[in-house]
Amino acid sequence: MEADVSLWRKPWQRKLLGLLGLRTFAWRTYCRLRGPSHGVRRVEVAAVTGEFYVHSRSYAEALSNSLGGERNSMEECLRALRAGDCAYDVGADIGHWTVFLARAVGERGEVVAFEPARDRAERLQEHLRLNRLRNVKILRLALGEQGSAAPLYRSRVGEAATLVPENCPSAASAVLEQVEIAAGDDLIERESLGLPRLVKIDVEGYECAVIRGLSRALSSPACQLVMCEIHPGMLPKPFLPDDVVGLLRSLGFRTIELHPRDGQFHAIARKSSGQAGSGEGEAA
Repeated sequence: MEADVSLWRKPWQRKLLGLLGLRTFAWRTYCRLRGPSHGVRRVEVAAVTGEFYVHSRSYAEALSNSLGGERNSMEECLRALRAGDCAYDVGADIGHWTVFLARAVGERGEVVAFEPARDRAERLQEHLRLNRLRNVKILRLALGEQGSAAPLYRSRVGEAATLVPENCPSAASAVLEQVEIAAGDDLIERESLGLPRLVKIDVEGYECAVIRGLSRALSSPACQLVMCEIHPGMLPKPFLPDDVVGLLRSLGFRTIELHPRDGQFHAIARKSSGQAGSGEGEAA
């Protein structure tokens, strides 16, 4: 879910605030001055609560109502988690999913949040502090099919960022920053990360590369659920939504439900109950 804020639309504003070390302070102040309830809104999803900085009444209402159209998918995912589980948030943005996932798995569990954009990762960290969460590991990189470095572009869609060049304006100013890309399976081994019970993926057209790079983890019995946002108009040629679904099926996910969302789909993929793992994040 994107948090669209006019003050942060111009790249030079974000860059200047970052150079001055004031970006986080400016964001909190902006929310407290403009947002209802002193700039913080408490939200409940599937009996799990989280708090978020808000900058306007309309944004606060969106958080409390549909969560940008993601509430139903989030409820399904949160109900599937248990205390002590490990979950991955790939494309964590400012942490709407991360906060709820971290609450759901509890202090014994862990959430690994992957967010390559510097300003988004900073606001993600602020939301973790606001919610007093210590069971989240933030990795400021993108997941892909293999290790590399690439430009992160400003998407044509809202304020989203994308690694797919076709999805950005042609102007050079569309490049936000250079980011590291890691193959998920290699990173799990290198960082000794737990295997996830649940993986949420929202990567603006880069879905196939993420899934391929995480194929060993996703095919493990420990991983039981994937929530992947599929952007049909943002997938690089020649990929189609069926390719994303086919990849998930090839990794053992037998039941895949597609829920429309504003020209996109939430694919919720499950394995059979007989494939269930232990519930604890296993070492890779």
